[in-house]
Amino acid sequence: MLGRGACIACALLPAVSGTAGSELALSIGRVELPPRLALSDVHVHCSGWVLNDDDAACRRFEIRQPWLGLLRGSLRVRSSGAHTEIAFTDIAWAGARGRIVWRWNRGHWTLRCRLSGIDLSQLARLHGRWITEPSGYTDIQGSADVRFELGGAGKEAARVQAVIGVRTVGFNGPDAAQDLAAKMELRAAARPRKRWVASSRLEFTRGQLYLEPGFTLGGARPGFALETPGLVLRINAEWDPSAGKLDVFDLVLDHRKTLRLGASGSFRPFTSKPWDALRLNASLLDLRKAYPMYLQPLLIGTVLRDIKPAGRLGIDARITAGVLAQLRLVFSEVSAREAQAGFEIRSLSGQLPLLAHGQRLRSRLRFAQLKLERLAFGPVDLDIESQEGELHLARPVGIPVLDGKLWIESLRADDFGRDEFFLQADIKVEPFSLARFTRALGWHPLSGRFSGVAPGIDYRNDTLRVGGALRAQVFDGAVVVQNLYIHDPFGPVPVLTADISVRDLDLEALTGTFSFGKIEGGLGGRVRDLRLEDGQPLAFDAEFSTPAKDPKPHRISQRAVDSLTSLGGGGSANTFSRALLGLFDTFSYARLGITCRLRNGVCAMGGVGPVEDGGYYIVKRGRVPPVIDVKGYNRSVAWRTLIDRLKRVTAAEGAVVK
Repeated sequence: MLGRGACIACALLPAVSGTAGSELALSIGRVELPPRLALSDVHVHCSGWVLNDDDAACRRFEIRQPWLGLLRGSLRVRSSGAHTEIAFTDIAWAGARGRIVWRWNRGHWTLRCRLSGIDLSQLARLHGRWITEPSGYTDIQGSADVRFELGGAGKEAARVQAVIGVRTVGFNGPDAAQDLAAKMELRAAARPRKRWVASSRLEFTRGQLYLEPGFTLGGARPGFALETPGLVLRINAEWDPSAGKLDVFDLVLDHRKTLRLGASGSFRPFTSKPWDALRLNASLLDLRKAYPMYLQPLLIGTVLRDIKPAGRLGIDARITAGVLAQLRLVFSEVSAREAQAGFEIRSLSGQLPLLAHGQRLRSRLRFAQLKLERLAFGPVDLDIESQEGELHLARPVGIPVLDGKLWIESLRADDFGRDEFFLQADIKVEPFSLARFTRALGWHPLSGRFSGVAPGIDYRNDTLRVGGALRAQVFDGAVVVQNLYIHDPFGPVPVLTADISVRDLDLEALTGTFSFGKIEGGLGGRVRDLRLEDGQPLAFDAEFSTPAKDPKPHRISQRAVDSLTSLGGGGSANTFSRALLGLFDTFSYARLGITCRLRNGVCAMGGVGPVEDGGYYIVKRGRVPPVIDVKGYNRSVAWRTLIDRLKRVTAAEGAVVK
């Protein structure tokens, strides 16, 4: 017995007979020391020990134990009445030097420890079987200083004070660190019914830290790369071991003008729903600094992965009975730009209540401008309501765009943060100028107006469906888009599918817009099963031709004949009389048209009818001279080649048929 509360069951080899200078060897099957510290298979060796009436000392003391490893030092044991003290001094263990002192007095005890310069690589080798190998951590390095004091009575601890400092820490594995330096302070005290109240402070002063929380988003595991200087964590909490519950009174995470997070709640770590209750308030004080560390890892695999933000963002959340009951985003002059996707938003302010179980929240959200590519929308002021996990627009809103408006008649979203999330909206586009639209996007200017009605926009299961039809009044005709779907619209490679119909376009207005050559007449057609991946066409079935019973005159210029011949690839133009060809600038035609069936980057070409020698008609001659046929013979053309030809014939002056 080493004082009250310490019991040793051991075999002494050899039997002890006390004279100074003797050696002592002990093999201990199990030793228990307060507070509930038990070590098995302990081997002790002492050289040069002295035994007196009230104390014993050992100048060279060694302990070997599988978990502890090898500990060397000096030992002194003093006992006087109800008071006992065991002191280990000049300790050498895992590269560290220090001392450990136990004191017992009338049933109460204290344990004080001070170790300086613990070599973490030695510690990792010593405890690799229990700690590093199961967790996968390697290349552990650095040093630590430890100072702590425990106090209690019998086998129960009643108070803890500890200060731990680490320097030049590095490791690899699921998480990683480089040149890390930090200091942690801990105070804890026992309360009635075996509860513990604790306060702790952890401050990082140097180094980088990479953390993977372990969850997945969009099939990827986000990781957070932190520059740690200025990162401080403070916690005040109570632990109830009988209930397995941690009550967090106050948790504050502060990262030097970048992040401030406050939280409180009840946590049951060993249950399926660990958070009984949680209130969390986070402020990203400077999005320029905070985004790469705290937000970008959550957006990997989305179109927002490379945005350049500014401003402040707040997050308010509440968990009740293990269920997320409230989630609200607070924007303060937030601006963001994503160059590759052509996205930009300016001066976003207000609140967005994503979840509100058990209550009705109403908030406003406004922004000065939203730009998609070079098309600007806004300013916008949204009135939003949220209740029981559903968010909806309180009133319709008209968003200015060019000289028209985009009206959101209704909007509803539900199940935020879940696989079942969906969004529904009804949208109407007031007519705006295609000339201004094409000029804003840097395209060749087009005349006409664009309008549309989409009464059933629906987003769910990573797919956006646009109900109704989008209509553009252009070139005295109409272009109508239907069956529009966008799969994975916020992913790295969105896929668009649609059907497009073209009705009664005026070819004179169309060809006059481009350097194609003049054609008079009407044009109709359709594009079925259009499939675009990341903006590039993968497949479609397209056909464009002169409408049946077209009332317009059908005339085509020499320049347009040349352009159509080039598009057909290896085509030819035949007039009624080559001798008279140079006398005419335009020719009569009955029908014209072209078809393309795109698969695997190749267009299967066709026209308005077959030619006996294996080609196809792009233009069929009219009845009134002068007339002309344009034939195509290349049935397969690479899509890129076709696009290059189209660019050339609409940009260059071209040859003239004579």
